[in-house]
Amino acid sequence: MAIEFQCNRCGKTLRVQDKHAGRSVKCPECTAKLRVPQEDDHLFDDDGFEDWGMEDGSAPPPRRPKESKPRQPKPKRFVESPPPRSVSTSSGGGGELSGGDWVLIVLCGNIACLVGIIACLSGDTDRGVKMIVYPIVLQFGLGLILGAMQAVLQN
Repeated sequence: MAIEFQCNRCGKTLRVQDKHAGRSVKCPECTAKLRVPQEDDHLFDDDGFEDWGMEDGSAPPPRRPKESKPRQPKPKRFVESPPPRSVSTSSGGGGELSGGDWVLIVLCGNIACLVGIIACLSGDTDRGVKMIVYPIVLQFGLGLILGAMQAVLQN
């Protein structure tokens, strides 16, 4: 069975197959874009309102409901994280002090204390406590030795 309708622009009667109902077609006479009426469109023909058309006088394209397909979840990409690094590359891990740590303790006790505080805050408490305590003990021990030497030299 065919659907018959008229072009909104030139008035030519068009005939199309039922399967084109609701789709857009071009008028062969004036090339206006037209919407092929659907079966229930005749219920609203005589309502007294003008047809809603496009700027060129043609009917607007029909809105097709989107086909709802079940959404496939995106595959998760698992990225292997690298093994956790030690906080300081100079540390041997496990709270052991490296050669660089000892240099800081002996030559720059105050800086070693600051490095120890940072190590404690970042989770390496064994190393941090050693970096704080050793310079204090070293300074105190050197103070005692120097004081004793001065006392011996003055007598």
